[in-house]
Amino acid sequence: MRGCCSRDRLLGERTLRGATVDDVLMAFDQFRSGRAHGDADVQRGRLRHRGRRQAGPAGRIDHSAKGDAVTGMPSMRYPTMRIQRWLAVLVLAVAGCSAPAASSVAPATFEEFATHACDAFSAMFRAVGNPDAGTDSDLSKALDDAVQRGDPAEAGRLAEAITIELESGRQAASQAAAWPPGFAAMSELDRVLLAFEAMIDAKRQAAGSNSAPDPQAAFEAAGGSTSWEAMFEAARAMQSARPANLPPHECEGVPISW
Repeated sequence: MRGCCSRDRLLGERTLRGATVDDVLMAFDQFRSGRAHGDADVQRGRLRHRGRRQAGPAGRIDHSAKGDAVTGMPSMRYPTMRIQRWLAVLVLAVAGCSAPAASSVAPATFEEFATHACDAFSAMFRAVGNPDAGTDSDLSKALDDAVQRGDPAEAGRLAEAITIELESGRQAASQAAAWPPGFAAMSELDRVLLAFEAMIDAKRQAAGSNSAPDPQAAFEAAGGSTSWEAMFEAARAMQSARPANLPPHECEGVPISW
């Protein structure tokens, strides 16, 4: 058994009745062994039962034998009770190693939202530059140079570095979205970052192929431009939920404030 209920983990648990899981596993092995013997006894009992029916008067069943009068099965009433008790303990042990219920997380505050949103924009600026101003980042410029030189290895290395930054921005946007009023804006920002990943991958392909997709077309196809506009619309609508007693939260190093 693997996962949450592996034998190794079970051995580290105790049941509510005070029995160790080793006891439970041993009892279960005994149960399986006993059931195998019991099946053999059933067959022997049935044979004995058929013999009595042939020897006795027609229509009569011999009730003198121990066990079940119809099948000839030896009585297992008390062993069954013991087995049921051990199986109940086994169920408790398995339930004890099941995954805990997800804990409720309180919504983020505005300050937490602003901090994570700034981190998301900072990551995007490090990756591709400022889309609003049309300026490239150092990584983006280096990638364009590698593509122009036809250097697939360098283009791949730079594309990977840019993608790591974009993924860092997506993680920060996801954390910022925990503040309910900022959810819509951060969801759109996440789509923008994904669209930039599509653009960067298209540039990487262009370093070693003349049939690579157009980077800007890849960005548009991923919904980048649409989500960019939708993000600012959602951010403007969000301002009504911003705490009035707090000053603007300026993002360090990027021309963004919340």
